[in-house]
Amino acid sequence: MEAFDLMAETERLIVRPLKGDDYLNWISEFNNRFPSQHRHDKGQIDMSECTADGLINWWKNIKI
Repeated sequence: MEAFDLMAETERLIVRPLKGDDYLNWISEFNNRFPSQHRHDKGQIDMSECTADGLINWWKNIKI
């Protein structure tokens, strides 16, 4: 199988595979959510059980 580059970058956007050190940003986005403002919006979610190790294992097990 041939390897290919999974990263793309513009002046305002970087698209790349997730990395383990993305956890702090990922968890802060959930922890700083506003209350639900629309019927399809779940609003604030309890993320107390989501650890960095758990998230990394979840990412590794995603089948593409």
